[in-house]
Amino acid sequence: MARRARHAVRLGLAALVAGMLLAAALPRATGAPAGGTITIARPSDSVSLDAHRDSSSPGAWVYSNIYETLVKLTQDMRIEPALATSWEIQSTRRMLFRLRKGVRFHDGSPFNAQAVKLTFDRTLNPQNPGVASSNLGPVEGVEVVDDYAVVVITRVPFAPLLRALTMVNAIPMVSPEGVRRAGDGFGRNPSGTGPFKFSEWLTNTRIVLVRNDDYWGPKPALERVVFRVIPEDSARMLALETGEVDMVLGPAAAGLRRVRGNPKFKIAEVGGLRTLFYGFNNTLAPVNEVKVRQAINVGIDRKAIIDNVMEGIVEPATSLISQRVFGAHDISASWAYNRAKAEQLLDEAGWRKGPDGIRSRGGARPTLRLYTSRGRWPKDAETAEAIQAQLRVLGIDARVNVLEWAIYFQGLRRNAHADAHMLTLGWATTTGDADYGLRSQFACAAAPPRGWNAYNYCNKEYDELILRAMGSLDQDQRKTLYAKAQQILAHDVPAVAMYTYKEIVAHADYVRGYLIHPLDYYLWMNGVSVRR
Repeated sequence: MARRARHAVRLGLAALVAGMLLAAALPRATGAPAGGTITIARPSDSVSLDAHRDSSSPGAWVYSNIYETLVKLTQDMRIEPALATSWEIQSTRRMLFRLRKGVRFHDGSPFNAQAVKLTFDRTLNPQNPGVASSNLGPVEGVEVVDDYAVVVITRVPFAPLLRALTMVNAIPMVSPEGVRRAGDGFGRNPSGTGPFKFSEWLTNTRIVLVRNDDYWGPKPALERVVFRVIPEDSARMLALETGEVDMVLGPAAAGLRRVRGNPKFKIAEVGGLRTLFYGFNNTLAPVNEVKVRQAINVGIDRKAIIDNVMEGIVEPATSLISQRVFGAHDISASWAYNRAKAEQLLDEAGWRKGPDGIRSRGGARPTLRLYTSRGRWPKDAETAEAIQAQLRVLGIDARVNVLEWAIYFQGLRRNAHADAHMLTLGWATTTGDADYGLRSQFACAAAPPRGWNAYNYCNKEYDELILRAMGSLDQDQRKTLYAKAQQILAHDVPAVAMYTYKEIVAHADYVRGYLIHPLDYYLWMNGVSVRR
């Protein structure tokens, strides 16, 4: 490439990533006394502590303290160095990363370029890809330059590359020695470079982490972090109020009302990046018909569910990705509640009400199967049951199938819920860039296990738009392309968007230094202390 062309490429890419770099470290708790234990109540257990197997929040809450990435996404959604100290754009398809020296994994082995290469090779293995490998888009792999330098290579230009590399649930650096020794058991014996090390796991009871005294960064104040599983909303908050636990994840609205204003407790709250929606099986009758999907979309009274079920812990969705994500486009007008229009669309599709109020066509009288977990996302099963009741008003018979989270998650990854007409998913666009949410969820090629399109949705025009946006270095053009893509989703309705969660954590007032992140995956404890 000519010098002038290389210079232009670098200027274009530099403009793309400018503003994402942060030289200063995040604020940390000061004067924190060493020692102590924090006990955290969470609604469900992890599936695995290997991000290769479990990319969901119950896993990431824990392993975001065990593993680190090359770069990290701060609470204000900026990118800063982590295990990479700097990076340099070599071309539209190559980015050089200089690695931090003197870092060791928890098993004592060194962090270096070979560890980075193994992590990428393992995640991108086509025979056994990581569950969140689609987040990496066109990343082909890593070229080792020397012991402390690597080049990340993509097949085509990939605008959100740096943001993709922040994802601890997609590409955390793992110990090659740990993977070799543990094999398939790595998820229960993990080894990373983070501020805390794995100690104990009693399934559906607790996971214990201990301080990494050899951590390369500022040393954690806490000696132990205990993650307890308490599925019931009310029981989690009661445990906080009685001092049995120090922090609660996913606090229920009723419990929050009790502790707000009480000086013994604090509520950390921020607008989130997770949108809850119900994906249709786009190949299963009758929801394979666009008019049926459109009817359900406008026939659900979201405001009633938000007010009466969610009780203020969510915000109305404006798209199938959070409104805080770069490239999000407001399509909520397409699902404004209109029962009369919903009834009309169903009538036009030939689904007529019988004497009992249930619709049928040509002798067919289907019962929609709506799959959900209970407790994975706040009020997930309750929302499904509210939708079931609203569908009944439209003349659609529905049955809610509630599964334990690990079973539900593994079924999603294997595409094993093929008999479901609607699937619940609370999707966090963890890069803060529309590419991840729109491509990993709804692209034709994103079927599990590579992606998350368990809905059998495929629209070639949509695919063309999001792929063009993925490779464009012009941010305004990317916004335009993503807006057009979301208009297609507004028409096709591959899923019903419900609401965007607020990220809320309740904790005792003696817990100091906790900084809530818009992404619930990041429950960082290395700046936290307890001062009882």
